[in-house]
Amino acid sequence: MKRLLLFSVIVFFNQLFLVDSSAQWVQIPGTAGKYLYAISGDDENFFAGGIDSLYRSTNYGMSWQGIETDLPNDATVISLMNSGDNVVAGTDFWGVYRSLDNGVTWDSTTLEYFTVYSLGRNGSTYFAAADLFECLDDCGIFISLDNGFTWNNIFFNADPLTFSVSSSGLLLSDYEDLYRSTNNGTTWIRLNALPNQGYVYTTRLFGNTVFVATDSGLYRETLPDTNWQLSATGLPANAQVVNFDESNGKLFANIDAASVYFSADSGASWQSLNDGFPNGISVQVLHVQDGFLYATTSDGIWVRAVDDEKTAIQYVVEAGWNMVSVPVVPLSNEKSLLFPNANSPAFFYQAGYVMTDSLWNRYGYWVKSPFTDTLLALGDIVDSDSIPITIGWNMIGSISQTVSVNNITSVPVGLVTSSFFGYSTGYVIADSIKPAKAYW
Repeated sequence: MKRLLLFSVIVFFNQLFLVDSSAQWVQIPGTAGKYLYAISGDDENFFAGGIDSLYRSTNYGMSWQGIETDLPNDATVISLMNSGDNVVAGTDFWGVYRSLDNGVTWDSTTLEYFTVYSLGRNGSTYFAAADLFECLDDCGIFISLDNGFTWNNIFFNADPLTFSVSSSGLLLSDYEDLYRSTNNGTTWIRLNALPNQGYVYTTRLFGNTVFVATDSGLYRETLPDTNWQLSATGLPANAQVVNFDESNGKLFANIDAASVYFSADSGASWQSLNDGFPNGISVQVLHVQDGFLYATTSDGIWVRAVDDEKTAIQYVVEAGWNMVSVPVVPLSNEKSLLFPNANSPAFFYQAGYVMTDSLWNRYGYWVKSPFTDTLLALGDIVDSDSIPITIGWNMIGSISQTVSVNNITSVPVGLVTSSFFGYSTGYVIADSIKPAKAYW
């Protein structure tokens, strides 16, 4: 006969904010101390690059491992793009390298000895913004139609330029002009002259809205309108936008390579997103995916939730056996992705231990770790739950917040006849249920 155990605590969130006000940046375990410039993600596979280094995550960026490559020893990866098993890496001076097996092996391409500042993709068509010897001999936009091996120039320019790719087309600029292409670079249309001409840090096209970040400020115009508007409300004075990303109508901007801001009104106003960052950190590139914002920095990779229903929870498992649970609705329920370093299967209890490859909310599991390990859980917030129990002992899981055992009730009342017990090298009576832990 099954009975219900009900977590009766309900956590209320302020719905007036478009970003969870309790969210903050969390450093991804295993990346501390690494100076990383580039990041790219596609489904569960992520890549990040820096000086003489390339890293891969196969569990949505929750854990990372360094990978061996055939890149030159002194190559610095400054741009990345991946789609399925195809990965393209842009370097300083050494050009573009690519992998067709999710980063296991790498080959050089026809775009050699270039510095590749940015990479983009429109479907199966790849683009690269690159220069040779600081644009003294060649500089421009290159296209590849064969997964990044063969590259051809589609826009030559001798001046420094910025370049971006979106579903709305290609956008590039030099010191004086702004160009757009809606046919993958076959033809280009010159847009309005840039506002307050000066150094251009980045350009982006989101839908029909063009953003241009210059050393005199951030400007926007909505095509086919011809008027530039200053987009500075909420930004620091003289803010220099280094790069952008966008998701579900929200814009995210890297300001002065030192702070992050977001806009929910197409850039009309901005709010700070810097809670959790340590002082002095240098922010390099932003990447938003699945409701989470990732940032490569001078001190590893950081992540935060940017959708109301999402959260990032960091926790520790000890060397040996641990009683664990899933405190969020995860991006994947696979044990290998949630506990990538575990050296045992996961076991749940149902009148005896049962082995499983998937872990679910509500339930508790045994997992063995070869060492003390800091882990990260990314997913939807679980702010309350009900757990079916049977007569006798039951392993129960957790929710996304710590809950006092005094706030746990049963339906009907009086089913719980023991204390709650957690495990830390031995059983201990628990006064609260903590995220990612499990209890008898």
